Amino acid sequence: MTEPGPAVTRRGRVAESFGGAEPVTTSPAAAGQSTSGAPPQGVLLLATGLALVVLGAVLGTIGGFLNAAVPRVFGAGVPVGPIVAVVGNLGAGVLGSRGTGSRLGGALPGIGWFIVVAMLGSLRSEGDLVVTGDGRGVTFIVVGALAAGVALLPGAGGGVRRRGP
Repeated sequence: MTEPGPAVTRRGRVAESFGGAEPVTTSPAAAGQSTSGAPPQGVLLLATGLALVVLGAVLGTIGGFLNAAVPRVFGAGVPVGPIVAVVGNLGAGVLGSRGTGSRLGGALPGIGWFIVVAMLGSLRSEGDLVVTGDGRGVTFIVVGALAAGVALLPGAGGGVRRRGP
């Protein structure tokens, strides 16, 4: 009768036997090293974070320039900027936190959005201003910031840990 091999944990480590005779080893995949030629996980997380910040910046730019647009739907004006801010920040934040498995991934689109909106809301020396200080501009900034914050709440998907192997 042959003895079974050492037990391997979920992280690729060989579990110690009861006698402690076998050393604990770690596989290259568990140590964060790539075995298939793919980039390391840290590089992928950094690229994902950068992409989420850029996505938030794009959403802030689109929403900022569409903030003045108020098309009529069934006779009522519908502000486009706040809708883009709420849907975009909630969607990007929830998907970012679920994709990265951390709340930081959900916060990155909101950070990119806020940086761009702050620049679009500041008066330049030429007098150009995209997001104004009137009711529409303040509504755009407030609901966009609230949507980015709501995306970080645990019930909305922020900080959700992936389950499984």
